[in-house]
Amino acid sequence: DLRPASLEKGQETLRLRVYACYAWGGPLLVAGLAALLDHLPPQDNYTFLRPRFGEKQCWFY
Repeated sequence: DLRPASLEKGQETLRLRVYACYAWGGPLLVAGLAALLDHLPPQDNYTFLRPRFGEKQCWFY
């Protein structure tokens, strides 16, 4: 095994923060983008998928 036996406390804290940003940031980015697309004014020439939150049919369900 080529990994060090243990990390220093500062390295462990940094690794935890990076993992936390990844774990929270990814879903937050997807949900934020979906909310942004859902709140854009409706137009006929849109070529992207609208989430349609709160309507009869939602693409999440």
